[in-house]
Amino acid sequence: MEITDTSDDDTCENKLRRTQQDQTQITTDLLPFIDFTFVDAKGTNNFLVNKGLLEVNIYSPTRGIASSIYSAIDDILKDNYEDMIIVAEGQVNSAITGCYCYRVRYKPLVNS
Repeated sequence: MEITDTSDDDTCENKLRRTQQDQTQITTDLLPFIDFTFVDAKGTNNFLVNKGLLEVNIYSPTRGIASSIYSAIDDILKDNYEDMIIVAEGQVNSAITGCYCYRVRYKPLVNS
């Protein structure tokens, strides 16, 4: 699978979720699709305490495509954020026929 950079806003809007939306709005014609959300980002009184939770869901037609996308995301995060710790990962039910979903949860270091 080739991952290309595009400046077309419509294409980007269909491939990267920028707002919260219901999972049922994802259809197989939008695949692959990446959903990334800060599930939790609590602040603390301590400097640089790890209280955040970043969830990345990769929706794709096959496990192989999801794996390629995951590798690219993981490389980017490791290259730019040394303290990204994976706390959970694996396949989850997408509830969409013909769609594979792989979820990774990170505990990023949140500067509070």
